[in-house]
Amino acid sequence: MDNQDKKMSVLEFVKGFEALDASDNKAKYIEKKAKIKQYIPYNLKQALASNIVQASSWNTDHTRIEIKSWCRHILFIRAIIENYTELEITSTDFLEEYDALVSSRILECILALIPENEINDFKEMLDSALDDFMTNEYETRAFIRGQVNRVATLLQEFASPLISQLSEKINSFDEKDIAKIAKKLDGIINRVKK
Repeated sequence: MDNQDKKMSVLEFVKGFEALDASDNKAKYIEKKAKIKQYIPYNLKQALASNIVQASSWNTDHTRIEIKSWCRHILFIRAIIENYTELEITSTDFLEEYDALVSSRILECILALIPENEINDFKEMLDSALDDFMTNEYETRAFIRGQVNRVATLLQEFASPLISQLSEKINSFDEKDIAKIAKKLDGIINRVKK
């Protein structure tokens, strides 16, 4: 990869932009250095939207739904920068880059260079992914399904050893023991019928 193909970090890009004086130079700088894409494939937008919703809708240990709209917005902008430009994000949380892009007004310039219908299409997929998530994970039937799955898992974990031990115990019974148990069960059943 030669120097022309090397990605520029967002912070380097902002620093270079702010060093320019004329607005004409700034517009050309954004177009030349950021290399804005006009379209990304549908399946990529769909995967990004799904990942953004998953990352912004659970608590830290992924046990409880916790919608974080601010996080969804930051991840949406990050996805745009990562997928519609040739700029490289170097921080883990993107917040420093986000602040630099917004305070320099570069973000609005980048968004203006991407076709409006393309951004709207991506936003629509993100909204749909959130709607699907809420339907599949948050509504009453999803809650009940989740609780049933948890109970089934617990029963499987705890009942298997118990059933194993009970089976061993029953196998060790002789005929007298089995007759006693059958008689007791018969008595219990007769009392319940009354």
